[in-house]
Amino acid sequence: MKNNSTSHRVRVVAQEVQTICNGEKDAMSNSNRKGWSPDEVATLITGYSNGAPVDQIASELGRSRRSVYGKANCLGVIHSSVGEQGYSTEEDAYLAKYAKKKTCAEIGRALGRSAGSVKQRGIRLGIGFEAPEKNARYSKDHAFFDKPNTQNCYVAGLLASDGWVRPESSGKPINQVGIAFAWKDVGILEHFKQVTGYTGPIREFMVDGHPQAELRINGVAQWVLSLRKHWGVIPNKTLALRAPPKSLTRKQEIAYLVGLVEGDGGIRISNKTLRVEYATGSKYFAKWMQRIWAQLVGVSPTLSVQSRNRKNPAYYVTFHGANARKLCEILMAAKVHRMKRKWDVAQREIARKRVGAKWNSLLGESC
Repeated sequence: MKNNSTSHRVRVVAQEVQTICNGEKDAMSNSNRKGWSPDEVATLITGYSNGAPVDQIASELGRSRRSVYGKANCLGVIHSSVGEQGYSTEEDAYLAKYAKKKTCAEIGRALGRSAGSVKQRGIRLGIGFEAPEKNARYSKDHAFFDKPNTQNCYVAGLLASDGWVRPESSGKPINQVGIAFAWKDVGILEHFKQVTGYTGPIREFMVDGHPQAELRINGVAQWVLSLRKHWGVIPNKTLALRAPPKSLTRKQEIAYLVGLVEGDGGIRISNKTLRVEYATGSKYFAKWMQRIWAQLVGVSPTLSVQSRNRKNPAYYVTFHGANARKLCEILMAAKVHRMKRKWDVAQREIARKRVGAKWNSLLGESC
């Protein structure tokens, strides 16, 4: 009777929490997503309370790990393995032994904990995770950025928008290059790994219930130097991003632009016409972008300022209509990897306009 009573209470609480959670309309709301029933929520809460592995809970529910993590985050449910139970002496010993040899994610998988939990435990114990031994265990092409070409120009554009370079951390050299995207764009990180020869893992984490993907590559001092030299990518670049040197060829500049647009750019339909824009916190970089787009299209794009606050305004370089289509055609001609979901918008609009032009031409001939 006691078990049945407990199960009933969990189910009632799950139904109440689910009602609240359903009322939160955030960016993850999507009519194509499979909703959660009160029974499924109860199963998740019970599994988390009992310390069941997330993979086991996901399998029982017929859902992905990301889905389970996201729902738990929405419900505010904390897995018992990171709650009052704490770390055992054996777990602490394992963490201390492999902190310099494995990533937080790898240690977490071995212990049945999250990478964030492992990192926080390491901080509490005074254990560092950075080490040359660990950095060296993953291969990478250290000379990838040494000489500009279309492939590394595209990757440099991604880094200039959505990446970072970090020569040191807490006064210690780490020479890190990193980049992060929403999980739906993880294909870009797979491409990054492929062209740079990096064999390390893609880190998965959650931000406000949204799955994210990230690469952090340490021990690449040669990359840090080359990114600064050839593309002006520097630490803390948000407000001080530099334009690349004039030594890049036009094809290399276009490849760089593709990466930039895929990072901090937008391609969408606005007021029934194509709109392409790029946003940056650097006024100098915005003016460089405006000049390059004007050279490619023959018309200068709009440069506007939107003030988030007086100290850090955002600068937008924008094309609409025919000029936006012309720019996209030029950028899509580059023989580099492309983020399909962005460029498909441009391709459909360009195709629609061409069909319309042909139809109008036929009508004109028949008159």
